[in-house]
Amino acid sequence: MTQLSALPVLSVQIAFNPTNIQSTTQTWTDVTAYVRDFQTKAGKQHYLDRVQASTVSMTLNNRNGYFLNGTTNGTGSVISVRLPIKITATYSSTTYPVFYGLIDSIEEKIGDALNTDLVIQASDFIKYLSLTTLADLNFWKTNAVTSTGDIKHWYQPGQNPYTVTNAVVTSGTSIVFTCNNNFTVGEVVLVSGMTVPSGQYSINGSYTTTAVTATSFTVATTNPGTFTAQYQNGTAAPGAIVDLVSGAPATYVGLVAIPPSPPQIGYLNNGCLVYSTTTAVDLTAGTGVPTAGIQIPSSTNYGIEFWFLGNNLFNQTLLITGSTVLVSVSATGKIGTSHNVSDGYWHHVAINGNSGSLIVDGVVCGTAGTGSSYQIGMSVSAGPSASMYVDQIMVYNSNANDVYISQRYYAGSILQVPKQSTADRIAQVLVLTGFGTVSGAGYSVPNYYIGNSYQTYTAWTPNYSTGTLTEPYYWDNPVTTSTSLDLIQQVSDTEIGVLYQDFDGSFVFLDRNYFGTWSWNSTSKTGTWTLNPSISPSGNYVWTDDGTGIPYYGPTTQILRDDVDLWTSVQVNPQSGVPQVYANLSAEPRYGYSTLIKSATVNSSLDSALSTANYLGYLFGSPLARVGSVELRAETNNGSTIPAMLGAKIYDAIQFKRSSPGASTAGSVNLNMAVESISNNFMADPGQWHTTFILDPYPVRS
Repeated sequence: MTQLSALPVLSVQIAFNPTNIQSTTQTWTDVTAYVRDFQTKAGKQHYLDRVQASTVSMTLNNRNGYFLNGTTNGTGSVISVRLPIKITATYSSTTYPVFYGLIDSIEEKIGDALNTDLVIQASDFIKYLSLTTLADLNFWKTNAVTSTGDIKHWYQPGQNPYTVTNAVVTSGTSIVFTCNNNFTVGEVVLVSGMTVPSGQYSINGSYTTTAVTATSFTVATTNPGTFTAQYQNGTAAPGAIVDLVSGAPATYVGLVAIPPSPPQIGYLNNGCLVYSTTTAVDLTAGTGVPTAGIQIPSSTNYGIEFWFLGNNLFNQTLLITGSTVLVSVSATGKIGTSHNVSDGYWHHVAINGNSGSLIVDGVVCGTAGTGSSYQIGMSVSAGPSASMYVDQIMVYNSNANDVYISQRYYAGSILQVPKQSTADRIAQVLVLTGFGTVSGAGYSVPNYYIGNSYQTYTAWTPNYSTGTLTEPYYWDNPVTTSTSLDLIQQVSDTEIGVLYQDFDGSFVFLDRNYFGTWSWNSTSKTGTWTLNPSISPSGNYVWTDDGTGIPYYGPTTQILRDDVDLWTSVQVNPQSGVPQVYANLSAEPRYGYSTLIKSATVNSSLDSALSTANYLGYLFGSPLARVGSVELRAETNNGSTIPAMLGAKIYDAIQFKRSSPGASTAGSVNLNMAVESISNNFMADPGQWHTTFILDPYPVRS
């Protein structure tokens, strides 16, 4: 092995006491002196693959116990999982980021009585996104309740009910329900869904328990009659709604229905907040006709807000106080003159006693009074009035503020906004996963960048105008059952783009137009691909074996020509709508019939899905030569190769030139290709740094 005459200046740092691991701002401790070696891997194997988490495997010298004994040298540095770690390398006054992520595991390797190493494995935030979901009430508590301090009472109606397997009525005076539960004696319980045997009366309703065991509860009944059959297969739920702030429960008036958990076909799932695991409550008891309301306890307050989803919500009362109607829906399904709330979507309504504002979906649309107590979904006669689902009720204290109210609406509806660009949809998921913040009627994601065109990156801002439009995807697949990464990949798959974490810890999203422009004609149903003229690699981006560029090594610079990436038909299956198909009929006589299928895309229209099918049909309409991997070495030319090794990023275009292996030039290659994967291999002894790249011809096909 040739000893290097020059290496980049390595820096490895760990944040031993991180504040928020989702932030790239930490207090770092330099541990470079302990590094024996490391290997990194980033990117993916193929243009159509989903991006994988970047990883690092690193060996640390722990002979003096530095990483396991916090008192060693007075550092307090104890290594553990989920600690941020970053690697940079400086050469010729330029610092290159190499890796940024979180430690996954630490394995001790004992060499002998004097020597011990630690082998650590770490992954970037892409793996972290695969470990998180949007079903996280901590986000709601932090961003909507605790941080604003204006909430006096907080109710989540529709707590998951218990399953009742059967019930027996004895002597017309009591009912014993078989049900695993934690009810208490004297608690109000709502029973629904029980089958009614022929000739007997319904026992669905509201009861007060008289006796309770872990597997049953008993209630009194005054219904007369003789009962010979058992009632079966229902649910039982608490009749009071727990106050999550100060312990003053709200109550149901009349019979409500609480959708079962797990959800069943025909039932509403997960309520209005896509990152809430609770269900909503149905004030129609599953009938579509108003049967119940919700009584908020009497107390001094400064207004109220709640979410609702209406069913034929016309000429109905949403909110009263005593005998005063505060909010109602008109005969045309509107609150006020412009806010249509009978459209099949969740809506948010609030009244702020401090400002006198009536706020619908974050917008002040009039004035409204307040009271000492509220009744939701009830008329002034205290009877049921509104046919709707209700979720997330909050009563204000003296800090009630219109901005806070609008912020809660925006946080709860951020994924509900129709026809968002792919860049915005990804930003929304990142916000709800904790990588951004909601402020008023907007949101921000620090360290999120968009590749507007080849090698042009700008910080993302809301309302990014390019990229494929997408519809809200949780209507078909509830997002609480998917990880954040699953949702992001649905969006990037729709775009035929990629979101990855750059080596400095920032997120980067590249859409299908990064290398050029795909122009789609909706009338003729044809598309045209125009390669970006700026893609003309030079300098560090020309890799050759003939002395005219950056020298490279194998291990597999052999050219592979096959039909693996050849499809004469492409089928795109959007979540809503029929499959859209591109067929290259003229190519079938030679290449045969093979179909590439993309499923569960979230295109905003069938025309958009057809455009995607045609785009993929163009890219993979005929075979292209492929190169397995190309290696650059720091020891080449006294280290002058290092800027090319460390400066190349995912999807940088490389001009790859390879001479013919024989005397003829027939086997020579001169192709523009894109970087799909980057792997680094560093060894302190004997001192080497090799970087291997996988190159892909498809994104820069012209």
